[in-house]
Amino acid sequence: MRAELAARGVKITLLSEQLGYSRDYIGRMTKKGSNPGITDVMKVCKSAEISFVYVFTGKREDPTFDGVFNEMSKLTPEELTALKNHLKADPLVRGPIADTDKT
Repeated sequence: MRAELAARGVKITLLSEQLGYSRDYIGRMTKKGSNPGITDVMKVCKSAEISFVYVFTGKREDPTFDGVFNEMSKLTPEELTALKNHLKADPLVRGPIADTDKT
């Protein structure tokens, strides 16, 4: 869950304020090997807009992006912000890739 939150640029402090939980509790809850209550996990996933299914199973509804999210989890907060700003300026569109080699 921690990598998914980081990939989405979700700050634990803001998340804890939104949910009314302490920052420490959210931090402990997102550590690998922790065993938080399912209700709390569902609240965090909903608030952070991350997949509850992925958090529990490690499988995405659309596995196409697994590699992308894995790489994004390695970015620094500054790099994530730069990527977010870039994507806002020129959003990705799902669909066929245009054939630019028309010779």
